[in-house]
Amino acid sequence: KISTFCEMEEAWIAESRDSAGEAEREKLSEEELQLVADLLEGSYSENGDFALRQLRKIRPFLQHLGIEQREYDRNNADLFEILPSKRGAATLRPALLDGDTLLLAGKATEAEL
Repeated sequence: KISTFCEMEEAWIAESRDSAGEAEREKLSEEELQLVADLLEGSYSENGDFALRQLRKIRPFLQHLGIEQREYDRNNADLFEILPSKRGAATLRPALLDGDTLLLAGKATEAEL
């Protein structure tokens, strides 16, 4: 029984290594890798206009993945972390949704009362 259990354990360990190896190889697609490279180039370039052009690639990339970006308004405040502001309502970071599932809460400001 002990040898059978040891064989099973060795099989589990080998299977776990194989799964981890496959996951590591599939970290980024070509498209994702190019986006990351462009963003890094924007960061290293120390050219603000170039960096902003690279950042603009994120929205279409997320849309391609089916991730919706929602701007803040009072009707969807539950999707946001609200920070007080003297300037009024503004979206600092859009909420990210996959259908009706909130992937990441947005950040917004709202005028202090």
